[in-house]
Amino acid sequence: IQWQADPRRTKKIMEHLRIHPADCRVLFYSDNKSHADGNRPSAKDKVSICQIIAKHVFASDPEYANHYAEDPERFRDSTNSHIFGLGKKYCDFHTQLHLTGAGVMPLDEMSAKNLHVQILEEFAWYDDLAAILGGNPAVSLKTVSSAPGTDHAANYFSLLQDGTAGNAESFSSP
Repeated sequence: IQWQADPRRTKKIMEHLRIHPADCRVLFYSDNKSHADGNRPSAKDKVSICQIIAKHVFASDPEYANHYAEDPERFRDSTNSHIFGLGKKYCDFHTQLHLTGAGVMPLDEMSAKNLHVQILEEFAWYDDLAAILGGNPAVSLKTVSSAPGTDHAANYFSLLQDGTAGNAESFSSP
């Protein structure tokens, strides 16, 4: 199954994931129980959800509909692999976008925008997956201190001032 040959197939996956956030919890999170918002997944496990998504993608696909009808398990497995490949790619690009050691200065807005544009050119589904996976603790950034015991937050507000060398006290009330 050629996923890259026709991006409409991946678009259908993204549509399903946006419409069914409970399915995302089963597919991408370790806790696949129903969420406090009351939504229930389309099926009980990852394989069954991938079967539903494969049907959504391939049952009416002009190139693959007949093949899907003959062997839906093959398409389920391919859909499963593709979804997890998308998740891995997202994680890789998310890490790249948030590394300051990769030449992206945290305060240099243009550098970050340029890297984001470059990522979208290479991986058009990044923003869609960011909406789905953005709160996933497995993807969240790890806090690392360059010098253990150093209070970097004390100088945080000085970075926000417009080119002045202020400090945290300059933001307090008189």
